[in-house]
Amino acid sequence: MAARLSHRDIRTLLGFLQGAYASRDLDGFAGEATRCLVRVVPADRFSYSEWHRRRGPARTFVEPGGVVLGGALGDAYKRYGHESPLLSYYRRVRRLEVRTFSDLMTTTQYHRSRLYNEYYRHVGVEHQIVVPLTLTASSTTGEVAFAISRRRPDFSERDRLMLELLQPHLLQAYANAAAVERMQSRALLLTQAVEGSDQGVIFLGEDGVTPPFITEGGRRRLEAYFGVSGRLRPQQQLPETLARWVKCQEQALAGDNGVPAPRRPLVVERDGKRLTVRLVNGDEQRMLVLEERCLGVEPSMLSSLGLTRRECEVLAWVAKGKSNDEVGVILGMRSATVGKHLEHIYRKLGVESRTAAVAQALAAAGASP
Repeated sequence: MAARLSHRDIRTLLGFLQGAYASRDLDGFAGEATRCLVRVVPADRFSYSEWHRRRGPARTFVEPGGVVLGGALGDAYKRYGHESPLLSYYRRVRRLEVRTFSDLMTTTQYHRSRLYNEYYRHVGVEHQIVVPLTLTASSTTGEVAFAISRRRPDFSERDRLMLELLQPHLLQAYANAAAVERMQSRALLLTQAVEGSDQGVIFLGEDGVTPPFITEGGRRRLEAYFGVSGRLRPQQQLPETLARWVKCQEQALAGDNGVPAPRRPLVVERDGKRLTVRLVNGDEQRMLVLEERCLGVEPSMLSSLGLTRRECEVLAWVAKGKSNDEVGVILGMRSATVGKHLEHIYRKLGVESRTAAVAQALAAAGASP
């Protein structure tokens, strides 16, 4: 690798990572990560954006300036943002690569674009480097990325290397924040967790292994996946496997021997279900979020989508990776009939592709992709 990082660069990255995993929802993650990027790569403008194919830009943070996408410039971005060469590139290659404008077009080509003349020229963006986090094609889930912009000079290989090292950590911090936000929307667990809650949350004590409080859902999951029988008594420690994982996660960010590996969740599978455990750090409280999903989709799980019984059967088999021909053989119908059912399913779900329909089926079933 041509670019090399100095000891100061490593310290900067470690300082960034200390706060990257602390956000408990996507708004907090977007704002905090955007503000922290200022210390990593010098630039004039830092932004976080979620772009939905059907609805255009959604959550957007810009630093300096906070949340902005209003007025004439906001309207111009909504009209021409989809013409970004980087957005087009990511949709074509489907790879999470750190890329710049200059990787994809000349300065002359950039200056001739409508996006530049209607938007970027007015906000002073001549060069941009993007760190993508998700490239999903679903109509309900947006494409998420950080964009760093400046007038001059173009971004260096050192800048690219710094962001490439941060990217896997940003991916995991984003996944953590999204998981907590899902929990938050279901039962307000972060502020009103109660003993009878079905959601899986374990609040950690100072030692990281003795939980002062566990929701009922957390207790059940400890028993199902880690063999904990009965209820954890006060001052009783977590199961050894889980306690060891927590310790390793926290030690990874405490050292000074280079950039650590990203903080990945602990995944355990039992009896057709998957438990994902995420360590979430806050200023005053650490917690484990235990998210359980089925590994498969059954027709009965799709009733909430407003489909007919037959459409639920078709979508369930499609979600299991079956082709139209295979679904036809299984359900005793022609492949063309399966295609017609899928057309009706797409229309009812408001999606345009098989992938997007399957994503909604997995979400409705609480299943893992």
